[in-house]
Amino acid sequence: MNEISPLQQALNTWSTLYMQQSMAGFMHFMRQNSLSYSQISVLARLQQHGPTDIISISRELQISKAGAGQLIHRMNQAGWVELNSSDTDKRTRLISLTDAGKQLVQASNQARQQWMTELAANLPKDQKDELLQALTCLIDRFSKPTI
Repeated sequence: MNEISPLQQALNTWSTLYMQQSMAGFMHFMRQNSLSYSQISVLARLQQHGPTDIISISRELQISKAGAGQLIHRMNQAGWVELNSSDTDKRTRLISLTDAGKQLVQASNQARQQWMTELAANLPKDQKDELLQALTCLIDRFSKPTI
């Protein structure tokens, strides 16, 4: 049997707590704003990758083209997305975020990360310095591509 080192156990515990706290804030935000998983998935996808078409949304969400169209229609009515003709194919309508959609994505990210702001504010200075040093080391280590 492989024994788990104290460092690995601490990292496992931290990752569990991180996910629990982040998801709790995110889920609260979704409920407050009456957002479905599909809607938040579309918003996040558009934020990350830019404009896309209905077929791509349908594939990503694994729903019918009609279902994706209805979802996008509701999001358009809410003012979160807009539809524009593609420059390359006038038959294709591209979906993109409106300013309100961008603000909603930003607010969801803030809600997910709020607990970290509170945690950092309540740590003593010497612990903040130690934690910053350790986290900087982890970030540096895992930011480099592995071959």
